[in-house]
Amino acid sequence: GISAFHTGFNSLGLTHSRTWSFDEASFSIKDELISTGDIHTGRMYLHFSYRIDPIIENKKIVLPGVIITFSSENEIDIIKKQYDQAIEFNVVEKSEVVIVHFTGMVLTEFNAAS
Repeated sequence: GISAFHTGFNSLGLTHSRTWSFDEASFSIKDELISTGDIHTGRMYLHFSYRIDPIIENKKIVLPGVIITFSSENEIDIIKKQYDQAIEFNVVEKSEVVIVHFTGMVLTEFNAAS
């Protein structure tokens, strides 16, 4: 896999690390909030095209041809909201954004739907 981190949250005593892993059939992204003190909560935003309606089922997002699965040692909360997607100049469409609330670490796996 490939790993990277940034220290943009140093003032909070926090480092964000991300690791990408992949093979022929799938890939995964592991996000970690590494703290010098308290455990921190993070949010991941997944914005979808206005043409796609993601379905949330048991810590998964079901899409045409793809299933995105979330896992963590801690609680994960997944919510879906709408946003205005700019599809061209001065033209917007209602679209879906999925927000994943996690504590400490979340593993996001992308697999082909069977």
